Amino acid sequence: MRISLLCLCCFAQIAQADTVQSQVDTLALRAIDTRLNVFLDTIDTITGSRIETTETLRTQTVNGWYEGSVEDVLETLGRSSDLDWFQFNNTYYVGLKSEAATRIVRLGDVGYAGAVTALENADITADVLNMISVANGSAIVLTGHPKLVAFSEAILQSIQPPDEIVADAPQIRVRRANVLSVERLGQVILSPTSAEPVNPGGTQSVVPPQ
Repeated sequence: MRISLLCLCCFAQIAQADTVQSQVDTLALRAIDTRLNVFLDTIDTITGSRIETTETLRTQTVNGWYEGSVEDVLETLGRSSDLDWFQFNNTYYVGLKSEAATRIVRLGDVGYAGAVTALENADITADVLNMISVANGSAIVLTGHPKLVAFSEAILQSIQPPDEIVADAPQIRVRRANVLSVERLGQVILSPTSAEPVNPGGTQSVVPPQ
């Protein structure tokens, strides 16, 4: 079904034809000084698509005819309004290209090739995200829509083996002595010399040997 829509931002209203229904595949929209976020919210409503916009789109206006699928309209807006958008988990995320974020992610043993493969498996490609290998492939620079960068960073962190967690060596309060046998930790040898200060309470901290 084909839908026609007239957007009138000057009245902060959107006049829709009586035939407007949800789950529309093909759009024919005309915008006249319409706030961009309102325009996209309208597409969200009449198509049943999920479109998430950034706050800065409230200050942008759009004019003209826009036809085709949701992707077609977003592509046209991208060229005319300098928009950056991507789709992830059935949601469209739309913002301005000037809002792009950059993050450096350490890759560890994953490597640059492994990182790119992991992102491509999540349908995140170089078409929507700028990826640059740095530090001989041990890190990757991600630049793009802030949400896309955040999603990508989370994906890369999820595939990296957890760093070895080295617990702080336990400190044991003991009485001053020459030799102390401690079960589980083996022998901790205390050989204080006359040059070592003696705690007034007669105790000291012993850190088991590594």
